[in-house]
Amino acid sequence: MAPYVLAAVAVLFVLVVLEGVGIFALFRQVGLLHLALTGDGGDPFPRKPNAEPLPIGAEAPYLTGISVQGEPVSLTKLAGQRVLVAFVHPLCEPCNTIAPELEVLHRDGALNTRVIVVSDADRLSTEEYVAEHRLTVPVLYEPRDDFAQPAPVLGRFKVPRTPFAYLFDEQHRVVASGTTGGKVFFWQVAKGVPDTQAVAHPVPGADRARPAEIGRR
Repeated sequence: MAPYVLAAVAVLFVLVVLEGVGIFALFRQVGLLHLALTGDGGDPFPRKPNAEPLPIGAEAPYLTGISVQGEPVSLTKLAGQRVLVAFVHPLCEPCNTIAPELEVLHRDGALNTRVIVVSDADRLSTEEYVAEHRLTVPVLYEPRDDFAQPAPVLGRFKVPRTPFAYLFDEQHRVVASGTTGGKVFFWQVAKGVPDTQAVAHPVPGADRARPAEIGRR
């Protein structure tokens, strides 16, 4: 066999070996990355089960903060008034659907219900949400970067998802709660009709949570 043929075969053999080593290394890195993400081959993006909402009759946790409009907000200072506390995310389509309804409820004095909105996004996204819908209703924000670890206020209010809302009576006890992913569901909660999607049951009462102040980040 001619020397140049042997040389070509040797080069080809070396290339095949190097390609095999490269493929092996690639698969090894993919495997290590998978284990790093999952720990044991499970879901790489684990989520905690949805929290049980505050039960009917439970007292509202304290809620104070500065709205993105620059106004102080305090649930305590609304004592003696019915209050709807709505939790939204600016990129959530249903949250955008109910934005005009939040403003209607806020402006309609005949309904005798005050409204506080809490966004679980950052300040910039929340400000864009407020501007897009021309909201005058006070909007607080508390970023929730890790959905497996609820932010303090969202955790105290046991918000399972967005959009979600609580209606508190004049004594600031839960009258109704539920997912408000549409106008019908929103007004069910706003008017005190228990939402069939809510996982809430009457109880004798609930301990008041520690004060929480948001909107200063």
